[in-house]
Amino acid sequence: MILQHDCQCYDEHITELARHSVAQHARYAAAHGYSHRVSTGQYVPRENWSGTQYMNKVHLALQVILEELEKGDEGVQWIQ
Repeated sequence: MILQHDCQCYDEHITELARHSVAQHARYAAAHGYSHRVSTGQYVPRENWSGTQYMNKVHLALQVILEELEKGDEGVQWIQ
């Protein structure tokens, strides 16, 4: 599984690069037989943005791990 966070909170130039990044990750995942999941969730409030924007990625990773664990044998292979 390839997990990618795109908060969509940047200026227009960065957002275009982010779209290309998501597309490239999707192509890579498909070529290698991985699932690809993109989240655009804003888990850390923007007023706390100074140095905490990376917590969105940590929150997302933990959320996905818990979701996959709940699936039991149906979860992604690296969880088992």
